[in-house]
Amino acid sequence: MTYKRTLALLNRNRIMATGHIDEIAAPKREVQATLVKHPDLQAYLDTAPTISREYLVPYLGGISQDGRVVYIDKGLPDVLPRTGIDPDKYIALHERSEWWLMMRLRMDYLGKDGSQGAHHYAVRIEHDALHFDGHNPDEYENELAPYIKRDERGRISPDTVPPDLFLGPYEDEEDSVDYDILPVLRAAAVPLSGRRLSHAMVEYGPGHSPEYCRTCKYSDHAPQPTCRYVANIAPDGWCELWQKA
Repeated sequence: MTYKRTLALLNRNRIMATGHIDEIAAPKREVQATLVKHPDLQAYLDTAPTISREYLVPYLGGISQDGRVVYIDKGLPDVLPRTGIDPDKYIALHERSEWWLMMRLRMDYLGKDGSQGAHHYAVRIEHDALHFDGHNPDEYENELAPYIKRDERGRISPDTVPPDLFLGPYEDEEDSVDYDILPVLRAAAVPLSGRRLSHAMVEYGPGHSPEYCRTCKYSDHAPQPTCRYVANIAPDGWCELWQKA
């Protein structure tokens, strides 16, 4: 989650004199050694990412639970107007690095006992890519900063965030900001976590059995319907995701 740390720093008023938010990068040597030791990480980063801009994403960037899709907030410009940078490439590098390190190496998000974590490694990878492409990381971070919302809780809802968003960074370093938005993110992830949906969440229409598929807001109600969460549904079928209120 690229900019969760940014919000924490904003809340603590720890902003550098330049106005740039303190996105601390892990030492280059440590990150390069990790990439050499784990060639599957480098191979993962070398594959073209799948990018989705269909959702509102807290702190601008996130990734799916399986690491296959990078989610970038739909309100972020495709090209940053002042620097001309395409943010998708660099946010994707950050999110994928962070996910791989947390999932494969079980690295903490921000590290513990003075060590640096997956976030700091991801910042280094992101910033090194910016440098390689001739961009200034400080200018990039400064231009992104105004797009980061302080009040994410007031901006997002379960229907506007990715349903399979990887919650590791929020849960690993839960602070007051995360505590406020985690219920929203977990509500969006309910169907994918194996738990069932409440009547209120799926808004079953009145006058029908509560588990009746065609009244659920997640069905497209076509003659052969498709559902946001359930494969191969039947028009008059009984959904396994329903539960009694």
